[in-house]
Amino acid sequence: MASEERVFLECAEMIKKVLRGEERYQLNDVIQHFLSNRDQKIVLEKMYADFIKTHESTYNLEALEITKYVHQLGGKSEFPKGFVQIEVPQNQHLDKLTLPGTDTKVGFRQYFTLKPVSRNPDQAFQEIMRFLNLMKTLFQHLWGLAEKTGDHIRFKFPFTLRFLVNHTESLVIYHNNPNNNAAIQALVESLFCHHGLLLAELRGRFFRSGFDFNSLSKKYSASHNEILADLIAKELKKYPSAQILSLTEEKLAAWIQNLVYHFRDYNPKQAHQSLFLGESASI
Repeated sequence: MASEERVFLECAEMIKKVLRGEERYQLNDVIQHFLSNRDQKIVLEKMYADFIKTHESTYNLEALEITKYVHQLGGKSEFPKGFVQIEVPQNQHLDKLTLPGTDTKVGFRQYFTLKPVSRNPDQAFQEIMRFLNLMKTLFQHLWGLAEKTGDHIRFKFPFTLRFLVNHTESLVIYHNNPNNNAAIQALVESLFCHHGLLLAELRGRFFRSGFDFNSLSKKYSASHNEILADLIAKELKKYPSAQILSLTEEKLAAWIQNLVYHFRDYNPKQAHQSLFLGESASI
């Protein structure tokens, strides 16, 4: 069974536990958690426990060195859960766009997943360290793009090796100007290629572009994965719990997978309408 299928199957099993009252989670929280997992937890722990134990401290120290580097150049850093987030130096920058007819601010995100090529643990770790050192070069390039376009650019990468191994979000670049989507993607693809690094294929839960919402009137603030999870949870809640529980885990997993594939291609307007105006997924 492929990792994609295992993740959706584990998600379906957890959703059934929630509906039966065996777990105290919200459906959207369960879905959001599994959207960013590389594989089943038990598979990851079995495959990478020794790898993480051997190399974790080296990775963590280098991640800290990167923050020192950007601070010396006037950049800023913070540490959201499991990640380092870097902001390039800017005196002025574009604000987030407002979705027409709403007060919802929209930011844009570009997602990248590192896929080590080597099956040898030590060589794979060397690839990971090349990726980590690449963050300094990326900082310089994004700084130049921000100065050229006035865009407000930030990026994050895993602060710990465990997060890098477990999550699909190896690198996320945040910005406010949608016209920079293609430039940022081309930049990262070029840097990865130049340094002999491979990006995961764009399939399944691996998408390249996303967005986030922030609405004061609706008291709603969400990342792209949270928006996807809310859309999927809203669709599931249209059906009685008993009907969902009557499905096999395999059928429920396939349903959730189809919903992910459907909603991941929504633009901000479509997502906003579906969340707040009650449009159906129609699949």
